[in-house]
Amino acid sequence: HIKDHFMKRISRIVAEGVLLWICAVGAQNANGQNEDAVNRLRQLRETGESVLQVLTADFGYALSADRDIVRIPPPFPDQRQVYYLAAHPSQARAIPRGPDGMIFFEKEGKLRSWGMTFSGGPDRGYSLSTLLDTATGFKRHEILAPQEVLSMSVPGDWIIREGADPEKLAGQISDILTHEMKIAVKAEIREMNLRIVASGRSHDDPSAVSLTVTPDAAALKPLSPVHVTAAREAGGVRVSWIRRTRIDGDGWNGEVPLGEDSESYRLDILSGASVVRSITCAAPSALYAAADELADFGAPQASLHVRVAQLSATVGAGFSADIVLNV
Repeated sequence: HIKDHFMKRISRIVAEGVLLWICAVGAQNANGQNEDAVNRLRQLRETGESVLQVLTADFGYALSADRDIVRIPPPFPDQRQVYYLAAHPSQARAIPRGPDGMIFFEKEGKLRSWGMTFSGGPDRGYSLSTLLDTATGFKRHEILAPQEVLSMSVPGDWIIREGADPEKLAGQISDILTHEMKIAVKAEIREMNLRIVASGRSHDDPSAVSLTVTPDAAALKPLSPVHVTAAREAGGVRVSWIRRTRIDGDGWNGEVPLGEDSESYRLDILSGASVVRSITCAAPSALYAAADELADFGAPQASLHVRVAQLSATVGAGFSADIVLNV
């Protein structure tokens, strides 16, 4: 009863806090800073962390010593919606009903929100291919399975141990699918046996070399961007870079070929080791808006720790450039 009373009080505080934050967003002081909005956003996020601790302690959002991934099936506890409103007020303002699925990474008993999906109802959730990619790092093209299997929904919230062995994770995902969800799918990492021989010779030629490998996507990842710069302008901080390519990039005349189906990048803004904001863009330049900077840090920064990577439609984010820039 004490816990119920506590959560009802927290829910009321969060609801009032979100409304006050929305009202404060439009109000600026003489310096153009939304100090009231920044303070209220900070208070909401601190409340969100408290509610997340309740989810961890009382509602199964935690890992035991022998498990590296767990699933919390719908229907979800009411405290989850309270956490969503407090920790993600901007998203909650756009989609009040809350996400259909959430993924958290766990490290040393503490949860970190990785992402949310709004896929049409709690019976939908993430696709199996997205879950496997997030948990094990294996992309859709690396998984040998029918398309309908990779696209199938795996509803629920997921807690994943950060840095866990991909092979163990694949096995535990199989257990969850088979025993909890009654889906006959087995996920495992398989090695490949290769024989390499000179062109024109048979694979049983004495000169053939045998290799056992577990393929990964390193050879397909876009190279890290270079010459990353930052400059403050009227609307915020403009971060720019120059991309590289794996295809026909030996020439020195003009821009190198794209080498991907489309041009896309992800810019991460970091505070210490934590990503406080991610920006996706379709050109080698992105604006880190002044309002976002105030929300993330509380004041304009003299320097920014950024990480930028080119995105591939095949393998996702490529190798990243990680740098601290004066602005």
